Amino acid sequence: MRKFKLSIYHKINLLIFLLAGCAIVLYSYSINNSLKIVQSDIQKNNLNQNIYLANQLDQNIDQLSMIATALNQDSTINQLSSVDLMDMYQQVGLKRNIAEKLKLQSLSTGWNNTISIYSNLLDEWIVRDTWDPSPTVDSEKVNQAWSIEKNHFVRYSSFPFLAEASQRRFVMRISFPVQNMVALLNDAKQGTTSDPFFYHPSDQMILNSSSDTLLTKSIIARLGDLSGMTGTKIINIQQQNFLVNYVKSRSLGWYLVDFISLQEALLPIQNTKIIFYFACLILVLSGVTTSFLLYRKIQIPIKELTRGARSIKEGDFSARVRKTDMDEFTFLHNNFNDMAEQIQQLIENVYTEKIISRESLFKQLQAQINPHFLYNCLFFINNMVRLGNYDAITAMTKNLAEYFRYTTRVEQSIITLQSELKVTINYLNIQKMRMPRIHFEIDIPEAMQNLSVPRLILQPLVENSVVHGIEQKRDSGHIRIWGERDKETCYLYVEDDGKGMTTDEIAELKLKLNDSLKEEMGCALWNITQRLKIQFGEEAGVQISNSLSGGLMVCVSWDVIKEEKNFVQLADRR
Repeated sequence: MRKFKLSIYHKINLLIFLLAGCAIVLYSYSINNSLKIVQSDIQKNNLNQNIYLANQLDQNIDQLSMIATALNQDSTINQLSSVDLMDMYQQVGLKRNIAEKLKLQSLSTGWNNTISIYSNLLDEWIVRDTWDPSPTVDSEKVNQAWSIEKNHFVRYSSFPFLAEASQRRFVMRISFPVQNMVALLNDAKQGTTSDPFFYHPSDQMILNSSSDTLLTKSIIARLGDLSGMTGTKIINIQQQNFLVNYVKSRSLGWYLVDFISLQEALLPIQNTKIIFYFACLILVLSGVTTSFLLYRKIQIPIKELTRGARSIKEGDFSARVRKTDMDEFTFLHNNFNDMAEQIQQLIENVYTEKIISRESLFKQLQAQINPHFLYNCLFFINNMVRLGNYDAITAMTKNLAEYFRYTTRVEQSIITLQSELKVTINYLNIQKMRMPRIHFEIDIPEAMQNLSVPRLILQPLVENSVVHGIEQKRDSGHIRIWGERDKETCYLYVEDDGKGMTTDEIAELKLKLNDSLKEEMGCALWNITQRLKIQFGEEAGVQISNSLSGGLMVCVSWDVIKEEKNFVQLADRR
């Protein structure tokens, strides 16, 4: 069956539409992410502005509340305690002095307010508010929170503070008009698209001068229960989302609510999004037009030239190429390109085949390294279940899982020495649980642990030490793993005090390592040797010698400079 190949025309079309698609996808992700970030910033900025405005309101109200405390210490005000003992002339003078004091205190706050005093002894208001010429003292409102009377916020304070109504010397009333808060809202609204207002859970509200009353009432109707000192909600009204922030005033108990239309706030980004999609549409249409021109002006003439050249190549010399308006394409050029393409294809096939063969061999060698102790581990777990030793079961399954997860993951052929060291420790921990008489120590410099090496070049050596060395002894065994590095070469040693080998056996094993793999010989050392030579060159390999402790010592060596070059080339090729 003939394989389908993309022509240059199809590749160019595919590239054009892939680039356009990638641009659209990336920008869509970017613009959506930007919308979320901008919305979050708008929410934070508006909330911070509301907090600042609420704090400013609380500061002004706190200043008014402190006036009552300050006036209570004033000697002129305290004369009201004995005003009934004064004659008419003294009372008039006292009233005039008190009025001047209250006027000065009122002006000192910088906020429009009025202060009036009711004398219990005289049963009359010494100073009256202009907005309320006939005030009354409601005992239930004395020493309570701020309340609203005739578009003014009012607070009554008695002196003494906790005295009964009959024991009070006088009552002070501090008030400020609602217009103060309206002015505060107007200042906050200037230069913004928000629409702040004050709201009380009793359905009272104070709007700014240019507020959209109907929209504000719709917002209030959908606010629901407000909890906490601050909060944010998104309310949908007539298919339009509004970002609503609220902050509670600790002095008044009212909420400062501010809302902004998300569509209006995000309109510049939305317009940019529409413009970009329109540009993408133009880009796609341009791509289609370009594709059509390429097909008419290039693809059709190339097909004709290819058909004629193929016919002549097959011996049909009567074939003729139909005339086209692309006279740049000649028979000579076409044959030359065809010859060059064949030569190039031949070279690429040979080179690709060599690479594939090399990688196939690498994968095959690596795949041969499989764990041979699974049944022993399962048998150990079965015994521990019978004995009820769940800690040993947990340790065994954890190390066994880490071991198999590493050894069966063959898609990554190159890893760090540190990863190889971890799976080796897993293996040794498993064997130590099975055979407590096994002891091991590891001493590999941290600088070497970051080096890149082929998978499974250390664990199989340790496995040989356990299986062929330590298990052959009746007493305890010791395995030592260490590494060292000079300027150009790295060395990795595995030494045990096990059964060991004779000099003749070592010599025979060295010959087998350089020969082809046979069924009657083990494959671990041969695998490691072949993979090291493939990866680092013929100088890399495995050296075997007797250990001073009576066992065997295996040394793995490779050139560091060649390692760096090989991995750079491997990265470039990928």
